[in-house]
Amino acid sequence: MPPVIIPPEFRARIAGRPALPGRSPDGGAWLARLPHLIAEYLERWRLRVDGEPRSGENALVVPVLRASGEQAAVKLTWPHPEAEWEHLALRLWEGKGAVRMLAADPREQVLLLERLDADRPLTREFVIDACEVVGSLMLALDLAAPPQVESLASRAGRLRDGAADPTPLVPRRLQDQAHSTVVDLLTDPPPARLVHEDLHDANVLAPIGPGRGEWLAIDPK
Repeated sequence: MPPVIIPPEFRARIAGRPALPGRSPDGGAWLARLPHLIAEYLERWRLRVDGEPRSGENALVVPVLRASGEQAAVKLTWPHPEAEWEHLALRLWEGKGAVRMLAADPREQVLLLERLDADRPLTREFVIDACEVVGSLMLALDLAAPPQVESLASRAGRLRDGAADPTPLVPRRLQDQAHSTVVDLLTDPPPARLVHEDLHDANVLAPIGPGRGEWLAIDPK
């Protein structure tokens, strides 16, 4: 099988990232290992490549076929804390409102996922319709939080300060509302719930097969 070509734009994004002590290698070291990781998991999970890879901010996604002929995708993520519990969230959701996880190696942050239609992101829909879809997925993904994941209270200061810092990217009234909400949540915290912190229209894709609904969330943080 010919080697998977790592997209140059993905290499450029990852290459200069510093190591996080005890959490991840530097970007260059991880990129050097990446071809070997791809080959290892193709062999381990009995997969063959079925198309060109796609990349996001932190991960490479390789379309594959399983031994049964089922379409799937291998996601290889540069190890970082935000993705540390992705496998746990996907396991808890069991494909209900989110991409279904088929196998995982949490140590390496490598996942085998059902294949979704990467050419049909929610970003193509009218913004009001997209907002309604995201809202419905928030309800579908609402579960009690497992004890392993980080709590809002554990990083309250950073969230509170970030919501108070002026930025031209967000209207001031929304910043004020976010800051007030964080303060209220910390003053009178509700029961702990599992939250997909990066649920936006670019992280919602259409399924390929029947019986999976119209839209599914990906890439939980």
